[in-house]
Amino acid sequence: MKDDGNSSNFTDEEELFLLRNKEGKIVGIKDLKQANFQETMKDWKEHLPKPSLLSIIIWVAVALLGGLAWSLIALAQGETINAIWFVIAAVCSYLIGYRFYALYIQRKIMRPNDLRATPSEAHNDGK
Repeated sequence: MKDDGNSSNFTDEEELFLLRNKEGKIVGIKDLKQANFQETMKDWKEHLPKPSLLSIIIWVAVALLGGLAWSLIALAQGETINAIWFVIAAVCSYLIGYRFYALYIQRKIMRPNDLRATPSEAHNDGK
């Protein structure tokens, strides 16, 4: 790439990924979906880190403890229940929601991508 940013030292395939402003200067990189390369994103699951055995055991224990706490609360018909079971049920529910639902929102709804240009890069309007 030359210093002025206007002339192109890129191949036609590479040009598909570049975002340029009105003057033709490169201001960012397009998302793969904008560049019509969706087939390269199909194997995104292969690049995710695999959970360790210890992590799996911990989350299963949290789920079982939360299930036990909710079961004790639900099955106590007229009996007094220690408040710790409410705390355990709430904390386990929050942990599971934070870990798995937040991950779902990140991957399916927000879809973060470091290659995606920010609005200030895409528009280059000084705001």
